[in-house]
Amino acid sequence: MILPAQKKLPFYQFRLLENFAGEIDHAVFTRHGGVSDEPYNSLNVRFTIGDDEAHVKKNRELLCETMGISVDQLVSANQTHSDYVQIIDSDFMASHKPQTELSDIDAFISQMKNVVCMIQVADCQAQIFYDPEHAAFGIIHAGWKGLVKDIGGATLKKMSATFGTDSAKVFVGIAPSLGPCCAQFSDPMNELPKNFHKFIDENKRVNLWKFSREQLQSHGIKSENIELTEQCTQCQGDDFFSYRRDKGITGRFGVVAYLK
Repeated sequence: MILPAQKKLPFYQFRLLENFAGEIDHAVFTRHGGVSDEPYNSLNVRFTIGDDEAHVKKNRELLCETMGISVDQLVSANQTHSDYVQIIDSDFMASHKPQTELSDIDAFISQMKNVVCMIQVADCQAQIFYDPEHAAFGIIHAGWKGLVKDIGGATLKKMSATFGTDSAKVFVGIAPSLGPCCAQFSDPMNELPKNFHKFIDENKRVNLWKFSREQLQSHGIKSENIELTEQCTQCQGDDFFSYRRDKGITGRFGVVAYLK
């Protein structure tokens, strides 16, 4: 990933997606630049986890200012590790209330311009899909439970049915998340299905990065079209929130995408 010059907030971008900078904008924000107090310091973008709601709203406004778009055009969800995918279109936006969240949604797909879709993470993977052939994108929240449910496959299937997306022409960026160094499970052989087992090491750690890459390739995405940052959120506490490291009391950093 590359870190561009700071605007209002620092953020990272994927090199693969930057090749389409005239078509899609995106950002992987850090925990820096917001107004929230400890332990949510400082750019927490998630409601209902103990942070002051006014601080969360301000952080979201700062995020949108950085992207150069109104907070009224921001869409997010109360993520629940589901495999439900929401289509963002003009009918949806006509009824959407700003600064509110959808329930039980973990992925968005859209062809709408100037609507920012945001995923909120602190160890889970945020994945951005871009289909340049049909000017369509998807953005998903994929923790290990979401990977078990194959939310990436569900998103690609809905993009195909809705927009005509061909997985072989999709580009993917996977944001910082829990790495194989820290993805410890108590009993992964029984907690996880068999397709995870070859990614489990002798210390009961699971390489979710390799699993997600292989899972996406199984749906037809080319290896060279996947950019996985391989930055562990638990290890990089100075820059990213981590649910595991902070024992569940922490913020969420935002990963966003929108079409220009």
